[in-house]
Amino acid sequence: MAASVNDTQMKVARKWVGQIGSAGVADAVVTTIPLLSTTSLPTTTLITLVIGRVDSAGAKTPTKEETITGIVSGNNIISVVRGVEGTAQAHTAGAVVENLYTASWTNKMIDGFLVDHTQTGGHGDVCATTLTSSGATAVETTLTVTGLTTASDINASAVTANSLVVSQGITASDIDACAITATSVGMSTEAYFDAEIDDGASGATDTIDWTTGNKHKSTLSESCTYTFTAPSGPANLVLKLVNGAAFTPTWPGTVLWVGGTEPSWTASGTDIAAFYWDGTSYYGVGSINFS
Repeated sequence: MAASVNDTQMKVARKWVGQIGSAGVADAVVTTIPLLSTTSLPTTTLITLVIGRVDSAGAKTPTKEETITGIVSGNNIISVVRGVEGTAQAHTAGAVVENLYTASWTNKMIDGFLVDHTQTGGHGDVCATTLTSSGATAVETTLTVTGLTTASDINASAVTANSLVVSQGITASDIDACAITATSVGMSTEAYFDAEIDDGASGATDTIDWTTGNKHKSTLSESCTYTFTAPSGPANLVLKLVNGAAFTPTWPGTVLWVGGTEPSWTASGTDIAAFYWDGTSYYGVGSINFS
């Protein structure tokens, strides 16, 4: 983690006391301040230092006191914000510098805490450019995702929600995650559905993989035994069957037809077999001889 001038959570060195370097601080506006030593000061976060609270004898010197923030770089403090508390001013070489817990430091950390939390300590709205999870993220009520424009904006091993609402410029195909499971998924933009998957000539066997899409096409080229790869949950499925009666199709045992009778397919033409998969059986209906 690199220190940043935007840090709100800052580290501290317990009882650290140092001195302004031999060059001193020329005026109230310089932003690089030399120290005799920065040993033990935190280097991975922004730090707060108090200059001139006391003199070398320990006597208080309130008119010389100035609180600054900055980043440790060698024996310098750089990117310094002057006069955070007290008065920005010149400081002589040897002036006492302390790493103290100040009012401005406390306020900065509280402001950072309140970005994602409430005043009572609970979690508020999550504000993030990207939402990344290394495991399952359970949302008890509604997960609302806004401001998304590309697939990479959602990157999670698993997001589980009773209701997932996705809005602002993203389509269903843009949600690219290991698994997003929701009782309902709402899209506040135009919906786009699966394209037809042409499985080509059937051959003697043909596997219809419903996990790749809910619309498939199969052209009987010989008597064919079909195998269905089930989708992950209940779904409405469509098979465009071409020349279905030119040969004999044999369906999986999980296929159930209206009245227990397979439709009379068209020998030369197109039929539609529509299935409702409930997780156990494919309930099939035939629409015959489109012309």
